[in-house]
Amino acid sequence: MNPETIREIAKALEPLANKLGTTAQAAFGWAVRDAVITGWQCVAWASFLFLLAAVVITGGVVMGRKDNDRGWIALGGIIGALLIFVCAGILTSGLGCLLNPEWHAVQSLLGVVK
Repeated sequence: MNPETIREIAKALEPLANKLGTTAQAAFGWAVRDAVITGWQCVAWASFLFLLAAVVITGGVVMGRKDNDRGWIALGGIIGALLIFVCAGILTSGLGCLLNPEWHAVQSLLGVVK
């Protein structure tokens, strides 16, 4: 970060520091840990949705072959694909929190100030 950006962030966080008093120094550490926890929660949800998508797709194929109906296969495929798209979005957010928790911590603290 360039020095001007750091000064802008420090200026924006000053009202929050005044409100928190002596706990202001610990607030950034708490926000970083919160970002890491949020990242792992997103990874867990994405894993669950991916497994659910696999079950839905497999169920659609099994039901379609059992009933000799392609409608089940299409339904399972469409719902499974939608779940995988949602999974990808959640996983992207979670990995962002895990790879750069400091940025997410600054964003959450700036959100408190506004």
